[in-house]
Amino acid sequence: MTKQQYVEPTGDQRAGWHKDGNANRSFTRRLPTAWEMFLKEEGLPVFTGIGMKDSRELPRADWPRLGGKGTYIQLLGTSNDTGMFVVEVPARGALKPQRHLYEERYIVLDGRGSVEVWKEGSSAKTSFEYQQWSVFAIPLNANFRVINASSSPALLLGVNTAPKAINTYQNKPFIFDNPFTFEDRFGGNLEEYWKPGEDFEPQPTRGRAMITGNPDPGRLQHLPAAG
Repeated sequence: MTKQQYVEPTGDQRAGWHKDGNANRSFTRRLPTAWEMFLKEEGLPVFTGIGMKDSRELPRADWPRLGGKGTYIQLLGTSNDTGMFVVEVPARGALKPQRHLYEERYIVLDGRGSVEVWKEGSSAKTSFEYQQWSVFAIPLNANFRVINASSSPALLLGVNTAPKAINTYQNKPFIFDNPFTFEDRFGGNLEEYWKPGEDFEPQPTRGRAMITGNPDPGRLQHLPAAG
C-alpha cells in the first residue's frame, strides 16, 4: 500500500477540508466513533429517527453476540450518548450469558420468564421473574442470562450507557470480559437485592415521591395516566 504524504495547505486553503470539484464547495470528512464502528460490527438493523410508533414492530436480525434477534434504536439527539435496542428471546429458550462495564436497564415489552444473575468466580446464582411491563436493571458488570419461559418469543427493550463506555475505553475485551466485581453495587444479601420495592419514599430535592427497588414486576401497567 502506498503511503500518502501530507501536503501542507497554502494561501487561503484550510487543513482538513476537501474541494468538491463539481459543486465548487469545501467539506470535511468525519471519522466514525468507536460506538458507530461497534454498531456496524454488530450487523443489526439500526432505526434512526425522532421516535417510533411501536418498537415491537421494528425489523430484527440474528444477534450472534447475544444469541437471539435484535435491532438497535438510535433516536436523534442520543447518538454516542445513550444506547437503545430491542432483543428477542426465543420461545422456551435463553440468551447467552453476558456481562459488560456499563449500566443497563430493561422494560419487558412482551413475554415472561426469569433472569439469572451471579458474581464472577461464584457458582451461586440469584434470579428473579419478569412479565410484560416489568422493569429491571442489571448490576454493573454482573454476569446475567435472560430466560424465556413462554411458548412464544419474549421482547425486551434495553437502554444503556454503552456508547459512552465504548467511546471512552475503545477496548471490547475490557468492557465485555472484565472480571472485576462491584461489591458496592452487588454485594451483601443478594436475595434482598431482587426484592421489589413497595413503599413510596420522599425525594426532597425534586419534591416528589419515589419507589426504591429492583426489579419492578409490572408496575407500569398499574400507574395512572398522566393528566
